[in-house]
Amino acid sequence: MNASGVIARNPILDALCDAIIVIDQNERIVFANRSAEQTTGRPQGSLTRMFLRELLSWSDGSQQSHSLEISVREQSFCFQATLARPDGTNLKLDCEIGSTFREADNDLTVMTLRPSVESAKGQGRAALLDYLRMTTRLTDRLGSRPSLELVLSTAIDTLIQDFGAAIARVWLMDPVSQEYRLAASGVPGDSVEIDPESIDTTSELPPEIIEVARSGMHFLVEDLQADQRFDRDWIARHRLGSLIALPLSVAGERHGILVAAMRSEPSDECLDALLGFSSIISASLNDVQLLFGELSARVDAEAEHRRFQSIVDLIPIGVVLVTGPNPRVTLINPACREMLGKDDLAPMSLQQYSRLFPVQTLDGSPIAEFNRPLWRAFYRAEEVRETIRYIRPDGVERIFEVIAHPFPTIDGGAIATYHDMTERSELQSDLAMRAAQLKALLDHLPVGVAYFDLDCQCRACNGPAWRILGRSRSQIIGASAAELFADSPDLLSAVRRCVADLEPHVQINAPWTESAGGESIRYLEWRFEPLLTSNREPIGALALIGDVTARKRTADAMQKAKDDAERSARNKSRFLSAISHDLRTPVNALNLLAETLARRLGELPQDDELNQLSSYLKRASGNLAELVNDLLDLTCFDSGVINQYQVEFPIEEWLDSTLGPMQLAAEEKHLAFSWDFEGTTRWVRADRVKLGRVLSNLVGNAIKFTETGYIRVLVSLPPDGRLQFSVEDSGPGIPETQLGQIFDEFAQLRNPERDRSKGTGLGLAICRRLVEAVGGRMEVSSNSGSGSRFVSVFPVTPLPCPPGSFASSDQHPLAEKDLGDRPRVLLVEDDETTRLPMSHLLELSGFDVMTACDGPEALELLARERPTMVLLDLMMPRMDGIEVLQRIRGDDHLANLPVLILSGDVLDERSQQLQALGVSGTLAKPIDFDRLLAVLEDLLVQST
Repeated sequence: MNASGVIARNPILDALCDAIIVIDQNERIVFANRSAEQTTGRPQGSLTRMFLRELLSWSDGSQQSHSLEISVREQSFCFQATLARPDGTNLKLDCEIGSTFREADNDLTVMTLRPSVESAKGQGRAALLDYLRMTTRLTDRLGSRPSLELVLSTAIDTLIQDFGAAIARVWLMDPVSQEYRLAASGVPGDSVEIDPESIDTTSELPPEIIEVARSGMHFLVEDLQADQRFDRDWIARHRLGSLIALPLSVAGERHGILVAAMRSEPSDECLDALLGFSSIISASLNDVQLLFGELSARVDAEAEHRRFQSIVDLIPIGVVLVTGPNPRVTLINPACREMLGKDDLAPMSLQQYSRLFPVQTLDGSPIAEFNRPLWRAFYRAEEVRETIRYIRPDGVERIFEVIAHPFPTIDGGAIATYHDMTERSELQSDLAMRAAQLKALLDHLPVGVAYFDLDCQCRACNGPAWRILGRSRSQIIGASAAELFADSPDLLSAVRRCVADLEPHVQINAPWTESAGGESIRYLEWRFEPLLTSNREPIGALALIGDVTARKRTADAMQKAKDDAERSARNKSRFLSAISHDLRTPVNALNLLAETLARRLGELPQDDELNQLSSYLKRASGNLAELVNDLLDLTCFDSGVINQYQVEFPIEEWLDSTLGPMQLAAEEKHLAFSWDFEGTTRWVRADRVKLGRVLSNLVGNAIKFTETGYIRVLVSLPPDGRLQFSVEDSGPGIPETQLGQIFDEFAQLRNPERDRSKGTGLGLAICRRLVEAVGGRMEVSSNSGSGSRFVSVFPVTPLPCPPGSFASSDQHPLAEKDLGDRPRVLLVEDDETTRLPMSHLLELSGFDVMTACDGPEALELLARERPTMVLLDLMMPRMDGIEVLQRIRGDDHLANLPVLILSGDVLDERSQQLQALGVSGTLAKPIDFDRLLAVLEDLLVQST
């Protein structure tokens, strides 16, 4: 309960058709569902905090007697009450009070309210039953010569107890003085006062007595509060709402007045009963010794029969009476004729009556004559209560509840009452249909639902739950969590934590066997949610169950495929790591040998044939190196990780060193080559290698495919740090239909309009991946026959120019050094075919070269002399390059020595390891010697 003492609304309870209210120990309403609000005619929320006595009036008019029982009663009980709705109408309710439970130091009781579904024609049924019950009681208690005191006492007591009268009185008229005097009086909770000898002779008679005495007619006041003829204090003291007075007369002669005051409007049953009571009392006035000293003549049998006939004719339920040794139907009242659809019924034999009215059971089976209620009551002396189906002559089908019992006469007899249950039956059928629809809906949900109480015992489950679990309802409902989860300790722990610690839990892909010890495994998804009261007290746990077997198996298959793919990728990486070195080393040696041969030929007398062969060898080795680099680069891209190694460098110096060799290649084809830089920033921080790779590929492609004309390169660096390369040529252009394919791998090989010898078709694909990997973009515009323009944009970090100035681009750092000042380089390379030509080329380029064939030899040389820088291969026998680098960095004397890695194994994983060890740079084999010289020059500049 919340702070205001009101239970929060619950959508499940609001969905119920029954009106439900909860009251506390003070009879205050703390909860009402939507049906209760609709039944009582009160808007949402207005019922809460009302007291029960403000809402209902009990049939006996005594709220207090029931109120005292509510808090202590352990079993439910039913009673009838009258509801006064705000619109002025009254509604009769069948009320049931359930057992009391305790919550937050408060005793709470659940009540259900159901409108009485009896039709208007059936409202007199209770009156007749009460009339017969009272007649039996009079007969049992009074005998054949009852006294007037017992007659009056029994009548008043019955009015109070059975019909809820707040006050019941009988006034008798003195035959001598013709004055009315109070002879009997009773109120709830007190004994009936009877004293005819000292009857009140007050001259101030109540208004109801005066009115009945004057008119001789019934007197009814439905709203005493508005009638000014009555004493206000008297009405308030007894909490009266209505009053009825009836004359007591025999053969037209007045003998008294019967008065009943009610706390609510008198029901039809009460009015019918009062008529019966007045007849009984009137008859008793003529059948007993009156204390006034007079004896009235006994009413003859015919008059008594007429009175009985009048009462029976007014009763709104069907009555059939069978009497005589040869059973005959001697009485069928008008209500029964109307129900049966027969107005012209005369007395007939029981056999004729049975044949005239064929009946069936509710399922449509005919009922044999000897099994019908009247036959069984007459011939077998049975009390029968049965519901039958009857089709009237006009074709209308009705459902009757028949109550038959023996009628004690000398010759035997039986009496039966008929109550039309058609509307109630239809209502019950409708409710049953709705319940079946709801059950069908719940049972066809794709998820199972189960409820566990505080003892972790399953109390309810829907159809999908037992179908998913592979158990019957009886195996699930009532079973403990320990029994259900005997083979699933994790689920048992989860439901216990959910109940005890209010801990929600989700378990996906939990294995489940349909039967204990079974082998058929399924996978279920369980979701446990704690169920709490409005004041956060636990009442159990709700389990939602889904079958995820198919999903689990699909996920397992996908995971296996993923594991296989990852294992294949690891194997591929290991393979590439090995093949990269093994493939790059001979290609690198071939390149260096071709370069060395070309330079040696330049020093010898010119031989055109040898020069041509050298040119072919250099071109073939260059194409092979390009192919190997492209293929291995694509492999690195496929790994999904492309690392950036950013360094600071002067942009114009870098452009000069990168585009210088390109300009020479263009001039060899007699192409006009130009490049320009626009920007105020001279230094940048970026991945120099990737920038160079993209620019070299774009310019190299332009040179390859342009036979005549020009090539223009424009490099711009605006303040926003978006470095842009624009390469424009006057080549053959690209057809519009192929613009969308030029960035595909091997596009050149699939393009018959281009020469396969001019490339693999991987260059542009690699460029695009490099650009996009660093967050840039690449665009192309071209028309067939009119040249092409490629634009790539890189994000870089512009830097202010550092202190000092660089030598101009036309001054080579090695150009001014004499032989004694040549920088010393240690070349560590295990492959002799690579080591010898590279050392020769380095010496020709102005370096003093020391060589070592493995790691230990390199460390011995470094221990004796410190070079300017180290060129280190990675994969070597005895000691690999990684260990050599670690020892260099671990030596204080050599810790800041520049180390340039030359290796065929430069995959991302190895590159990250080298970066952590502080390498000065990495060049992949096969080595472009011109590029190597440019990097060495940069390292020399940085070291100075």
